[in-house]
Amino acid sequence: MNQTNLLTLAISILLFLGCQSVSSDATVEKLEIEPQPLKKESLPPTLWSPEARRIHASFLYLVGEYEALKGHFKSSKKLFERAYNLDSNQFLAQKMLTVKALSGQIDEALLQAKRLVLLYPKDMALATIFAKLLTQSGNYQEAIRQFEHIIDQDPEEMEAYLGLIEIYRFQKRKAEAIVIAKEMVRLNPTSTKGWVLLAKLYLSSSQPEKALAAARSAHQLSGGDIEKTMIYAIALELNKKTKEAVRLYEKLLRVYPTNEELISKMVKIYREMGDLEDALALLEEASQGPNPTPGIIMQQAFILWELKRFDEAAKKLKEIAKAHPESERAQYFSALGDEKIGNHHRALSIYQRIQESSSFYIQANIRMIIIYEQQKNIDKAIKIVHKMVQLSGDQANIFFELGARVLAGSKRYKEAINILTQGISRFPKKADFLFLQGVYYEKIGQKDKCIEKMKATIKKDPNNSMAYNYLGYLYAEDGENLDEAKNLIQKALEIKPNDGFYQDSLGWVYFRQGHLDKALKTLHQALRLIPNEGVVMEHIGDVYSTKEEYAKAASFYNRALKGRLEEKDKKRIQCKVNKMSVTDEKEFQNSSFSFDYSICH
Repeated sequence: MNQTNLLTLAISILLFLGCQSVSSDATVEKLEIEPQPLKKESLPPTLWSPEARRIHASFLYLVGEYEALKGHFKSSKKLFERAYNLDSNQFLAQKMLTVKALSGQIDEALLQAKRLVLLYPKDMALATIFAKLLTQSGNYQEAIRQFEHIIDQDPEEMEAYLGLIEIYRFQKRKAEAIVIAKEMVRLNPTSTKGWVLLAKLYLSSSQPEKALAAARSAHQLSGGDIEKTMIYAIALELNKKTKEAVRLYEKLLRVYPTNEELISKMVKIYREMGDLEDALALLEEASQGPNPTPGIIMQQAFILWELKRFDEAAKKLKEIAKAHPESERAQYFSALGDEKIGNHHRALSIYQRIQESSSFYIQANIRMIIIYEQQKNIDKAIKIVHKMVQLSGDQANIFFELGARVLAGSKRYKEAINILTQGISRFPKKADFLFLQGVYYEKIGQKDKCIEKMKATIKKDPNNSMAYNYLGYLYAEDGENLDEAKNLIQKALEIKPNDGFYQDSLGWVYFRQGHLDKALKTLHQALRLIPNEGVVMEHIGDVYSTKEEYAKAASFYNRALKGRLEEKDKKRIQCKVNKMSVTDEKEFQNSSFSFDYSICH
C-alpha cells in the first residue's frame, strides 16, 4: 500500500470515529493526524468496548506506519506504544520494538524485548528481534544462544540463521558460519540469500571450488541479478574458468555499461590474459559515455603505462587533473604521469603543493626524494628526508630507510649509517635498520662491525633470513667459519626455501669446503631459480675451473657477462675471461693450463 492510500485509509477511520474533519483545501503536509483529545465527558479508554479499542489501535498503527515511512521514528514509536496499550498483541509488539531501536533507544528496546519474549514465548519473530537487539548491543554470546534457541523451536526461521552467520563472520569464525549457511540452504534450497552468503564465506576462506558451486546456485536462482552474477563470475575466475567468467562480465556490461566495478574486473582479466589492447578498447568505449568517471580514464592511463605509451597516459591524467582540481588523487597521478615522460619540473611542482593533511602526502614526498636522487641532487633529497623523519608515529619509519639507501647509492655510507642510528633510536624494534647498517659497514671495509650488526639483527629478529644469509656468505667469501656459514645459510633456506640467492650462497660454501660436486648441484639449482643472475653463473664457472673443465668454465663466464651484474662484478668476470682466453676443451687437453679463480678478486 503506498503512502497516499495509507493516508486515505487513516482519514477514513478518523471520520468513522467522529473526529474533526479536514477542510477540502488542506494538503498532506498540513494534515493534523494526531488523534483529538477526549472530551471530559467521554468514556476513558479503560471503559471502551474491545471493538472500539481495536479500531482506535488500528488508527494509531496506521498513523505510526506513516510517520515511520517519513523517518519520524520517535513520533512513530509513541504511536505504536499507544496502539499496543489499547490492543496488546504480538504484531504491535514487534512494530514497537523495531521502531524503538530505529529511534536509537537500543537499551530501552532491549529491556522491553526481554519482557516481551517471556510474555510471548512461542513468538519466534519477537525472539528474533530480541536476538538482533542483543547483537546490536554487542552481547554476542547471549545473541548466539537466542538464535540457536529460535532454530531449535522453528528450524525454518531463516532470519535466525542469517543472524548467527552475521555474528560468526564478525568474530572471524568462518568455519562455524559455513556450517550454519550450509544448514540454511539445506532447509531452504531456494534461498538466494543463503547461497550468496555461503559463496562469500567460501571465497573468504580460500575455498574457490566450493564457492563456485554455491555461487552457481545463487546465480541460477537470482535471474541475472548483478550482485549474484558478479559473485559467480569471480568464482569462475578464481577457478581458472576465465572464458566463462569473461562471458558473464561481458553480459553484465551490456546491461550496465557504465558500472566501474564491472569494467575494473574485465580490465583485470584482460591484463591477466595479456590482452592489454582489449582492456584498453573496453575502457575507451566506456569513456565515450555521457559521464565517464575519472576512475575509468585513470585505468586507461594505467594500461597505457603498461603498454609504454607514456605520452598518451600523461595526457589523460593531465585532463583528469584539470577537470577535477579539487581531487588530490587526480593531481597526484597527473604528477606521476609527468614523471614517466621526464617532466620532472611539473611533477615536483604538483608534489610540493600536496598538503600534510592529504592521504597522498607521504607518497608525494617519496616521489620527490626519488626524482632528486635521479637528478643526482642528493642534498635536496636528504633535506626532504630530514623533514619527513620529524613526522609523528610510524610514518617517519620509511624515510629513515629511504634516506639511508639514497646516501648509500652515492657511496656516502657513513652518513647512511648515521641516519640509520637515528632511526634505531626512534624505532628500537626495527631490525631492518641494523641489517642495513651491517651492509654499509662492509662497504667501508669494517667487517667486524658488519658481523656485529648482522648478529644483532638475528638476535632482534630470529626470522630475518637476509641476515643469516649475509653473515654466512661473508664467512664463505673469507673462507672462514665454513661450518657456521653453512648452518647460517641453511637456516635462511628454512625460512625462505625457494630463494635462489640463498641457494647460491650454500653452493659457494660447499665450493669453499671442497665439495665440488655438491657445490655444482646446488649452484645449478640456484640458477634455475634466478636464471639471469650473472654471479651465480660466475660461481658455476669457478667450480668448473677448479675441476679443470675449462671450456665449461669459460662458457659460464661468458654467459655471466650477458646476465644481470653490477659494474664491479663485470670487471672481475671479464678479468677471468681474459686470463683464460681459451674456450676449446681440446686445447686444454694438450696444455698445462691452470687457472686460479682468485686472481681477479
